[in-house]
Amino acid sequence: MTKPILTVIIPTFNEDKNIAEAIDSVKKNIKTPHTIVVWDTGSTDQTVVLAKHAGATVINHPPIKVVEEIRQKSIDQAQTSWIFLLDADEQVTPTLGQKIDNLIKNNQADVVAIPRLNYLFGQAFKHAGWWPDYQTRLFKKGSLTWPNKVHTQPILKKQSRKIKLDLNSYLIHHNYESISDFIQRLNRYTDIQASQLIKSKKITTIDLVNQPFQEFLTRYFYLGGYKGRVLGFTVSILMAFYIFTTYTKAYQLQKHSWQNPSPLENPKTTKKLLYDYLYWRSQTFSKPSLSRFLTKLKLILLR
Repeated sequence: MTKPILTVIIPTFNEDKNIAEAIDSVKKNIKTPHTIVVWDTGSTDQTVVLAKHAGATVINHPPIKVVEEIRQKSIDQAQTSWIFLLDADEQVTPTLGQKIDNLIKNNQADVVAIPRLNYLFGQAFKHAGWWPDYQTRLFKKGSLTWPNKVHTQPILKKQSRKIKLDLNSYLIHHNYESISDFIQRLNRYTDIQASQLIKSKKITTIDLVNQPFQEFLTRYFYLGGYKGRVLGFTVSILMAFYIFTTYTKAYQLQKHSWQNPSPLENPKTTKKLLYDYLYWRSQTFSKPSLSRFLTKLKLILLR
């Protein structure tokens, strides 16, 4: 039997709907000699049984809040020179598998960022900043370290060579299945991010309206969420709500008074929000000449 040179690490918690397909996509599409290690964090369904049946090695780990808590530990325990991180709700495409084989064979990089195609509520989605959604997943052991913070990127060693794959070599990610799924995970993630936020920022009432509003404008207009029609609008609103929830929880953790004036009582704040919205709407949906006229008019009206 050929000695593995690649370890595929898959963290799991109650993923019996996805784990078999994730493992199968690796076995079918990556020809480089590899071993698949599932780090299970207390599943109560059939995840462990299905993972073992599919040929993976299973490591049982106590429950965690977010996957970043075991990223570095799982990397440190890998016994191969190359590591590939895969979530249980992700799948390797044939084109990506070929690219991974070539990269490892030809030693073309130390760290590889891979584009990821997200499926939101059952549909492939490429707007509002969700594509190409590059993820650092393939790398040589020792080329990076992973911080223990939710939704953080790894820290590369100075000598590490990093490349981005072309958009045809992507991961498939079956992300949020429903609005309920989004809200459930949002509640868990924002608890953690609010706790992190208060360590570096004093939250003001202005933040409670400005931060989520700017998130919506960025997602829907600047990042093209409007091109996704109703789904694009919905995702932009949900991401704004994510930011609102994070900042509101942080506001509460810092024990600010709920009797402070509402940020919308400040006319300057209201005018700025209105101007920002009208500006982006005119830039996105109006003809250039009309857009310039409306922008000048709004600047006059909102002084």
